[in-house]
Amino acid sequence: MGIIKLQNIRTFSYHGCLVEESKIGSDYRVDLEVKADMRKSMETDALADTVDYVHLNKIVVEEMAIRS
Repeated sequence: MGIIKLQNIRTFSYHGCLVEESKIGSDYRVDLEVKADMRKSMETDALADTVDYVHLNKIVVEEMAIRS
């Protein structure tokens, strides 16, 4: 089992309870840790066999775009 850590993913999002927060927005910082089976990628050394951290970053940005 391997661990991929993404730190300091920065996004500007609109979260909070108040109406003003949904209009003003704020800067957020997200840290992500993913556990994955890395055995195949260690054997092949192929990017296609590992976790794409660019895609993980995209998922974080998309999820942060959903107001909560």
